[in-house]
Amino acid sequence: MRNTIACALIACAGCGLKGHGPESTDTSSESLPSLADRSAFLERYVTFRRSYRELDFHVRYRHNGNRLVPGPSDWDIRVVATVPREDLGAWVPDGVPATPTADTDWLNGVPGRQHARQVSEWYVGQRVVVGIDRARAVVAYRTWKW
Repeated sequence: MRNTIACALIACAGCGLKGHGPESTDTSSESLPSLADRSAFLERYVTFRRSYRELDFHVRYRHNGNRLVPGPSDWDIRVVATVPREDLGAWVPDGVPATPTADTDWLNGVPGRQHARQVSEWYVGQRVVVGIDRARAVVAYRTWKW
C-alpha cells in the first residue's frame, strides 16, 4: 500500500515538472517576415549568436523534458545564411579539418538553399556540418541529435 501511494505521489509530482529548453517546433524561416524575427527565433534553438545579412532555416526541435520521465531533446537545425565576411571564421568548428566535399542532401527543403550551391569548403564533425563559400560569404550549417 505504501509503495502504491509513493508511486502515485511521484507520478503526480512529475506532472507538474516543467522541462528546460525551448518549445517543440517544426518551423521554416519562410513563416517569419523579417531578418530580425528570423534571427530571434533561431537564437532560441542554437547556442551561438551571429550577425546575418540574409537568413534562411528549417528548425525541427522536439522538447522531451515535459514528460513524466524527462528525456533528452531531439533536433535537426538547418541554416543557409549570408553573413558579414569577417564573421566566417566563427562558423568553423574547432579542430575539424576542411574537406572539399560533403553530403549535401540535407539542404533539400531549406529555404535559400540555392545560395549554398557554390560552397566548396566543408567541415564535417560529430553532429555538425558547416559549408562556407568565402567568395560570397555564405554559410550552410546543420546540427542534429536524435
